[in-house]
Amino acid sequence: MAQQNGRLNTDLDNKLTSSYYDGAKWHMFMKALNADIEALGSTTDPATAQTVIGLLKALIAKLPSALQSDAIKSVLTAPIPAGTNKIGSVDIANSPTVRVDSATPVNVSIVQPVVLQVAKVSPTNMKSAIKTAANANVSELIISLSSVQGRIVEYIITADAANAAPVYIGENGVDSTKGIPVAPGQQLRLQYGNELYFCAQNTTDKIRVTIISAT
Repeated sequence: MAQQNGRLNTDLDNKLTSSYYDGAKWHMFMKALNADIEALGSTTDPATAQTVIGLLKALIAKLPSALQSDAIKSVLTAPIPAGTNKIGSVDIANSPTVRVDSATPVNVSIVQPVVLQVAKVSPTNMKSAIKTAANANVSELIISLSSVQGRIVEYIITADAANAAPVYIGENGVDSTKGIPVAPGQQLRLQYGNELYFCAQNTTDKIRVTIISAT
């Protein structure tokens, strides 16, 4: 047996021992060479080895390559299962920058909403008409204010189902780039009190319009 580096100590019964007494407790030191204890394993064990060192290597391999600010980041590698899953709550700070994709930041400004005072008006008159485009891609008046009894409250506009293309609704000068598109067969209800114009891309396209007014 190889000789140890120092003299043996003696215990309370004056027996020789390799342990160390610090005045309060006894300490026993053990040394195991690399790979001497099979469960501990060797520093050369791969991550697939069923040893302490192998299992630690496998665990380390699953961690992110870089941990920033001593924080562990979680990454979703699969979709959240369908159901009633809830992920806490998210608060938006004042005027934050919210990144909706990997490149473009979007500034979100939170503004106190303005309460709108809406006066209810009971319609007393209704007038209907059919308007066919006289010219293609030209802004045309739907109906003049002078031909309506009272004040216009609402327009109900229906694009004819046989139209070849959408018609566009808006103010004077409306065209396909500035108007509200109404596809063939689609209806548009618009609460608007001034004169309204439409623009069609074909002279065969037409709209059916109902004007509701109040005195």
